[in-house]
Amino acid sequence: MEKNNKDFVVNYHPYWYQQEFHDGLRNKQFAILNWSRRIGKTTACVNELCIRAITNPGSSYSYICPYKEQAKRITWPMFQQFFGDFPGIQFNNKDHIIYFMDQKKDNVPSQIHLYGADNDAIRGMGFDGVILDEYSDMKYSFWSEVVFPTIIDRDGFAIIISTPKGHNDFHRLYQEAEHNDDWFNMSVTLYDAKIYSKEKLATIERNAGEGFAQEFLVSFEGTTTGAIYKTQIAEMEDEERIGCFPYDPSRVVHTVWDLGRSDATSILFVQKVGNAFHLIEHVEKLNKTYEDVFSYALNKSYRYGTHFLPWDAIKHSQDSKYNALDVAKKMGMRVRVLAKNEGGVYGVNNGIKICRSFLPKLYVNKVKCPIWIDYMKRYRWEVNKDGTNKDKPKHDVTSNAADSTRYLAAVQDRLYEFNDITTQAFEQPKFESIDPYYHS
Repeated sequence: MEKNNKDFVVNYHPYWYQQEFHDGLRNKQFAILNWSRRIGKTTACVNELCIRAITNPGSSYSYICPYKEQAKRITWPMFQQFFGDFPGIQFNNKDHIIYFMDQKKDNVPSQIHLYGADNDAIRGMGFDGVILDEYSDMKYSFWSEVVFPTIIDRDGFAIIISTPKGHNDFHRLYQEAEHNDDWFNMSVTLYDAKIYSKEKLATIERNAGEGFAQEFLVSFEGTTTGAIYKTQIAEMEDEERIGCFPYDPSRVVHTVWDLGRSDATSILFVQKVGNAFHLIEHVEKLNKTYEDVFSYALNKSYRYGTHFLPWDAIKHSQDSKYNALDVAKKMGMRVRVLAKNEGGVYGVNNGIKICRSFLPKLYVNKVKCPIWIDYMKRYRWEVNKDGTNKDKPKHDVTSNAADSTRYLAAVQDRLYEFNDITTQAFEQPKFESIDPYYHS
């Protein structure tokens, strides 16, 4: 990558692993990179995307981070740094689109769009290439369900980059790529890169703490720094309470919900078995109406007990007329709505304490709950600038599963095993003293 468009020189001198990535992608349609922090993943991808736009007039690309603000903060300055002086380039700072005005085909310039993965904005669009940055922080199946269809018609390429965060969708894709000739895959640790001195490496290792293996040695078995339920999930694995716990038709199934608007709706399908609880299935749905998610649950072949909705079911509305509770009632669901201060739900930290004491009673079906397992492992505290944990959880893709599990812990005493006289009809909760705008 030296000269482009007459006398313009790209001020980018790739390290050995960056060059290997650029070369490898010439013969592959897809690439997945499991690279350490601070060795130039984003730098390599920004340059790859711009070179593609320059050498393929009229082409269209997207650079996607978990959130658009993240894409704007991290990648936008890089595009300007490396290609800000390129002849004919235009930066649309409002919509965050880059136009290469001298690289036109049928009077259409090459262009690069910045997006966030949090709202499925690219669904239905078409691109010649896509980059997914920090895929470990995106929702499951975002690549297969949302991104892949955008490049099919154009035989476009895709680059997925991240550092690992457990056995999530990035882990699954990386494993599949190792055995798929369409993919270029590459892991690079901080030590492999050989760009830091021994003294610097030692300093990083001393101060990175429990996250060093994950963040810098790109280990899928590494521990998420500040993981809230680390001890409880490890005990579940050691005691083999994450395993084969399928649906028992002799018992009813209860559902516990965390309703999403801009983020996902999380649904737990739970059975009470003696003094224990079996999580037989976990599902997350993004950008779906209440009718969609309730119909999805009701169309399953389970024999249901009670559907537990969070307190804000009386507040959430997707039109001017009906909230989530209204829709559930109209669909004939037997519903209980948690009051905000009910069962320790008031205050996330108090709810976390209750959830920690509940998890030793929980058995999880690993076949139908892989997302729950991954998200509960990665649910973590926010971090201060000095590296210490804040007194509140970080809100990200893991939050919905964690919140619905916290609600499950709060209603554990109301779950029953069989359809008998303990079955409860719908009862409208009282909310007179509750602030309807509070969201835990």
